[in-house]
Amino acid sequence: CTGNFETHLPEMPDIYWLGGTMELLRRCDAILLQPNYKGSVGSVAEKKEAERLGIEVILFYEFLKRYKAG
Repeated sequence: CTGNFETHLPEMPDIYWLGGTMELLRRCDAILLQPNYKGSVGSVAEKKEAERLGIEVILFYEFLKRYKAG
């Protein structure tokens, strides 16, 4: 959601962006994670928060299987 926003406002700390993303996440029914999500501190934190809140976490390849199955 806020990936690379820091390039436009470099004075804002990472925690500022993560806080905004977490607020958006709390309003979601599910999150979809890309295969390389573990390489992002923010994505890992979002996954943990979603699990804590009982929000469905869908991995990309699982999503593709569901989509193909109809």
